[in-house]
Amino acid sequence: MTKEVGLGKERWLPWIVFIVVFSIISNIAMVLLGLGRGVIACVYNIGMSTRLFQVEILPPFLLLMSYPLVRRMKVEKITLVRLYIISLAISGAVGSYTGWMYIPVGLHRMVYNSSPEFQNILLNTWWSLPKTAFESLIRGGTTPDWGAWLPSILFWLAFCLLCFAFTSNIMSLLRYTWIDLEKVPFPYTLAAYGILERVDQGISKVKGRTAFIIGMIVGFVCQLQVMMTYLFPWWPDLFAWRAVGASLQGCVCVRPGDIIGSILAGWSSYNIQPFHYALAYLAPLDVLFTVWLMQLIILIATQAAWYGGYYSGIFDLGGFCRAGGFAGFERSITWGPPFFWGWMGHIGGMLALVFLIFWRFRSYIADSIRAIKTGEYKEREAMSYRAIYAIIAISGILLLIFFTVAAGTSIASALIILIFLVFIYTTVNTYAYGLIGMPITDTRVLWSSWPFRIIWPKAPETYTQDWIMSIWFMHRGVNEPWYGVSGGALITMRGFKLADLAGVKPRDAYKLISVAFLIALPISIIMRTYFFNLFGATRLWPSCGSFDCEYTSKTRYNTAPPLEWMGLGGVMGFIIVLAISFLRGMYAWFPIHPLGFILATGIFTSFAGSWSIALGAWIAKWLTLRIGGSRAYEEYGMPFVSGYVAGFIINLILGIIVQIVGVFIPF
Repeated sequence: MTKEVGLGKERWLPWIVFIVVFSIISNIAMVLLGLGRGVIACVYNIGMSTRLFQVEILPPFLLLMSYPLVRRMKVEKITLVRLYIISLAISGAVGSYTGWMYIPVGLHRMVYNSSPEFQNILLNTWWSLPKTAFESLIRGGTTPDWGAWLPSILFWLAFCLLCFAFTSNIMSLLRYTWIDLEKVPFPYTLAAYGILERVDQGISKVKGRTAFIIGMIVGFVCQLQVMMTYLFPWWPDLFAWRAVGASLQGCVCVRPGDIIGSILAGWSSYNIQPFHYALAYLAPLDVLFTVWLMQLIILIATQAAWYGGYYSGIFDLGGFCRAGGFAGFERSITWGPPFFWGWMGHIGGMLALVFLIFWRFRSYIADSIRAIKTGEYKEREAMSYRAIYAIIAISGILLLIFFTVAAGTSIASALIILIFLVFIYTTVNTYAYGLIGMPITDTRVLWSSWPFRIIWPKAPETYTQDWIMSIWFMHRGVNEPWYGVSGGALITMRGFKLADLAGVKPRDAYKLISVAFLIALPISIIMRTYFFNLFGATRLWPSCGSFDCEYTSKTRYNTAPPLEWMGLGGVMGFIIVLAISFLRGMYAWFPIHPLGFILATGIFTSFAGSWSIALGAWIAKWLTLRIGGSRAYEEYGMPFVSGYVAGFIINLILGIIVQIVGVFIPF
């Protein structure tokens, strides 16, 4: 590892100006993309490009833009590190396009679209908008009534900042185990650091020059083909993107009548986005191997179950319905009998993994707790353990107060949200991003409110504020990290990883992330509110749901299988993950990884085709190591991926420019 250094005495004023300016620029870019073809803004934006890999766009873009200036102006590496970490926090505050649309405006628009059953409750909350403000929001062409919007802005700021304080300090506690001991790779950060090194030293002075350049060309050309295919119907469909109905993220959910899908009951999806394969190449082999092997096992087991009489009529369904259970859980390969794969991963698997994360390093956790008394500060930690635990405790208590007093839930509901959504789901998901780059929890289909089924096996006949807000938080909160819950954890741990690679003290990295996030988030929320009122919610977000079509409704919530079936799947998943971990501890050669099992059985993999990414990346990495060993991987494989990311980012910026030009000069 590089010798660790401090960032030195920061000159905060220039960096604060930088944060403010680029926060404003990023939000202006978001609204212009929304005014254009907003459907592609989920990938082509300057905040977080989403699904499958949640990747920050602004930091590597600014690194690439600064390349010509670095040697002319003699910019030091430490300045580039500051630039990356601060712009990482800005990207996290701006978030994805869907998160940007949803907080705070999207929630109010859902209330506006909902039935009187929901409106009668939600319109009477202290943070709700008056009807006149709703009408102005939908119509547009006006400036916000800031007095009417202030409660909503304060509601969301409190929620997002408290979640940031809680989850980022959980990550501060886990930093030593994940970064120093396990060496969790964080594939995107690893690739981005390769760009930073070449910007700092020059492309020719870092090993792998040719591989980096080839990767950059391939990354740019591949994503250019994807972009042009998506934008222009006349563009040649070289990747068969249109032919298979792929989303911009490369997800292909098979259609009814698909050749393979008409034979294999468990065949639901695959992925054709090359960028995902490139990043997954940097993930550990055992995780990649487990994901595709488990998918093969699921395919075989599902086919056997179909022959045994299960999944009746499944061949009439497309891949998304097979996975998501939208035609009933009995015909769902994820939720239904006889295997309950989704409940294995999402209940038992996730609980077991969190247990293992803390159990494996229990001596370290015990030492950190003992250090609370002494106030001991270790040089390689973000702050003293006393401070870390104090912030976790205080922010946790404040979150409970927020959920009960501000959101109107019961104390029991608040505890469930805090423990499961904010702590367990966030910890597991961030670990998944760290190991393989892909999420476990990033979809709100059915599973995430399972702890509430102990209280509400079925939806109540009469809705209450406790019910609505509890179930809504549990489902929307997992949809992406940028819905306020887990984004802070992800940018914090990626910041720690970059600091480790660059030899920077975690304390300095955390300070930069915190300051930048605290400045950028209020700017972003205020600007979102302003732009939606100026241009109109229907123009920036043509489609929007309601609480009637969320899992807050009786119809959606009651589509789950019986609680005892979920529990059975959960117990099986817990035992399997513990058994895998035990075997890995007993036998060094054992190739199965617990996280791979959870990823393979989860709903996100089922409809995003993550298994195909894992298979392709595993083959490429296995061949690299088999033929050329670790030297080939470090001197050719890793530089190629860094170059691919650079080319991908260049294309994204080109696409953003094209979209913004299209707002003023339609084409």
